[in-house]
Amino acid sequence: MMTTTVRGRAGTAGLTLALGCLTVFMANLDTTILNVALPTMGHDLGAATSGLQWTVNAYVLARAGSLFVCASLGDRFGHRRIWILGLALFGLGSLACGLAPGLGAMIVFRVLQSLGGAMMTPATLAMLARAYPQGPARAQALGIWSASTGIAMGLGPVVGGVLVDSVGWRSVFMVNVPIVVIALLSSRLVSDGTRPAAPPKLDLLGQTAIVATLFPVTYALITAPERGWDSPVTLALLAVGVLAAWAFVVVERRSDHPLLTLSDFRRPALLGAMGLAVAAFVTLGGFLFFNTLWLQEHRGLSALQAGLLTAPATLSSFLLSPLAGRIVGRIGPRVPATLGATCLAVATGWLALTVSTTGPLWTVLPGYVLLGVGLGLTNTPVNTIAVASMPEERAGVAGAIATTSRQVGSNLGVALLGTIVFSGAFVPGLNHAYVLAAVLSAAAAGFAWWALRVRPA
Repeated sequence: MMTTTVRGRAGTAGLTLALGCLTVFMANLDTTILNVALPTMGHDLGAATSGLQWTVNAYVLARAGSLFVCASLGDRFGHRRIWILGLALFGLGSLACGLAPGLGAMIVFRVLQSLGGAMMTPATLAMLARAYPQGPARAQALGIWSASTGIAMGLGPVVGGVLVDSVGWRSVFMVNVPIVVIALLSSRLVSDGTRPAAPPKLDLLGQTAIVATLFPVTYALITAPERGWDSPVTLALLAVGVLAAWAFVVVERRSDHPLLTLSDFRRPALLGAMGLAVAAFVTLGGFLFFNTLWLQEHRGLSALQAGLLTAPATLSSFLLSPLAGRIVGRIGPRVPATLGATCLAVATGWLALTVSTTGPLWTVLPGYVLLGVGLGLTNTPVNTIAVASMPEERAGVAGAIATTSRQVGSNLGVALLGTIVFSGAFVPGLNHAYVLAAVLSAAAAGFAWWALRVRPA
C-alpha cells in the first residue's frame, strides 16, 4: 500500500463540511440566480436577448469543460490549494461581473467565475472524503453536502428576485464577495486530510481529450432546441464530441497514469450512480427552466412569487438529503436511490396531469414536494458511490464524475424537454415533456435497483 502523509493545516471535519457546503452552495446558486436578472441587466447594458443568454451559457460551458481538469489538479497538488485558488477566482470573477461595463466583459468574467466554481466543487467533495472515514459519518456528511447543492439551484430564482427588486441586478454577483472573503479567512483552519506521498501524475492528453468531448457536446445540448437536432451545426458538434470520446478511450488505454481508468466503468455501482445522476438532473434541469416559464409567462406570477411557490421542492430536498445520508450509511445506497428515482417518476407524472393554463395552482404542490423528496434521496447515493468507487488518491476525479454527470443531465433536460415543449403549444408540450421525464425516471429506478445490488466498498 502506498504510504501517506498529512498535508495542510490542522482543522476539524465539521469546519471542512461547513465551508465546503457554503462554497458549493455559492457556486451552484450562480447557475440559476442570474436568469431573473437578465431583463434588467440587458436594459442597462444595452444587450439583446441572444447576447444575454451567453452570460448563462458561458458559465455552463466553462464549468462542463473544466471539471475533470480541475479535479485532477486537486489530486496532484492538493485539494485544499485548488479550493483556495477556486475561491479566489470565483470571488474576483463575481466582483468583476458586478462592475462589468458591457456584455463582452460580462461574458469573460462569467468564464472566470465558472472556472473558480469548477475548482471548488470536486475539491470540497474530495476534502470531505478525506475528512470523514468510510461509513455512516461520511454518508451523512455527503448528505448534508448534497443538500447544499440542491437547495442552491432551487433558491436561485427566489434569491435573484429579491436582490434584483430590492438592490439591483449587480447585487446577484456582489453578494458572493463577502462570502468568499469569509471562506478565505477561514481556509487556514481547513485540512486536506491525508494525501498520498506520491500523488498521481497529470494526464495532459487525457485532459485535453475529455475537454474536447464535453465542450462540444454541452454546446450542442444548449443550442439544439433553437437550431434543431438535425441542424448541421448540432450534428457536427455531436460528431466532434464522439470522435473526441473515442480519442479519449485510446489515450487512456495507452497511458501509464490515466485520468480515468477505464476498468472503473465496468463497475455496475458507478454506472448506476452516473445513470441516476443524469436522469435526476434531466428532471431537475427541465423543471427549473420550464416551470419558471410556465408560472411567469402563462400563470402571471412574478419571479419572486414563482420562486416561493416552488419552495416546497427546495425545502423537501434540503430535509431529505441528510436523512438519505443516514440511510445510505446504515443499509447502503440501493434502497434510497431506487426510492428517489421512483419519487421523481411519480412527481413528474403528477405534474403532467396538473399543469394547465387555468387550473388551481395548489394542485401542483404535491408534485413539487415529491420532486424535492426524489432529488434529496438520489443526490446523496450518487456522491457516496462515486467516492467509494475510486481510490482515495483520485477522490477529486470521483467528485468530477458525479458533478459532470449532473451537469450533463441538467443540460440534456433543458435540451430534450425543450424540444418537446417548443414543438407546439407551450402547456400541452410541457405536459408531454413531463411524461417523458416520468418514463426516464422510472427507467432510472429500475436501473439503480439492478446496478446497486452489490453494495460499493
